[in-house]
Amino acid sequence: MTDRLDIDTLKAKLREYDPELPRCPKKIERIETFIYDFILERDDKVPRKSYHPCCRPEGHEGRCSNTRSVLGWPGYEVLKALIESYERSHRAP
Repeated sequence: MTDRLDIDTLKAKLREYDPELPRCPKKIERIETFIYDFILERDDKVPRKSYHPCCRPEGHEGRCSNTRSVLGWPGYEVLKALIESYERSHRAP
């Protein structure tokens, strides 16, 4: 086990939650099939296409996504401040 924190990875993950960064402009297509209540006796399925905005920062790596894990306690601002404090205290003199 190591005592060293992987600050670079933590910062990269935290970037996904930065409210100051512009969001990816791409849309994610989702096709769902519904059967309406009044035609249940039929086999007709009605496809519905919808588009959802990507929630990731502009220029992100990997696939677009319209969902992300919830960033719970202690939250974005506290984690950002903790990372900055850690980096200040571990700078080479």
